[in-house]
Amino acid sequence: MTVKPIIDLATDAAVDGYTPPDRIADHVRARWPRCVFPYCTRSSRTADLDHCDPYQQSGPPGQTSTANLFPLCRRHHRMKTHREMTTGNRWTYRPTDPSAGEPPHAVIWTSPLGLRYLVDRDGTRPWPPEPGH
Repeated sequence: MTVKPIIDLATDAAVDGYTPPDRIADHVRARWPRCVFPYCTRSSRTADLDHCDPYQQSGPPGQTSTANLFPLCRRHHRMKTHREMTTGNRWTYRPTDPSAGEPPHAVIWTSPLGLRYLVDRDGTRPWPPEPGH
């Protein structure tokens, strides 16, 4: 039997190193049960934890946090990180901003062609384009 502390998904935790400790990895995977790529249904248990804002070696402390880590299955992590389309664009994503009227606890993905998708615990749905685009 393994006893683990209760995870409060309403709070955020951070560390200064690149690799998250188990307590932060467990928190992120509890918050996001699946890969956060649009329409992906792979479990977050085996997913890579991706820094939404890229980790900077000499950057500020606390970059590895439950607010900046999201599970991406290996296929989508590699595609997001290494694959550019012939247009020179990549898939990008960011957490939503509830103060701007966006739903809380979700991410918005933008495809290389400019299409946007909202992903939350309930799944994926199309999202309107950026204003002015």
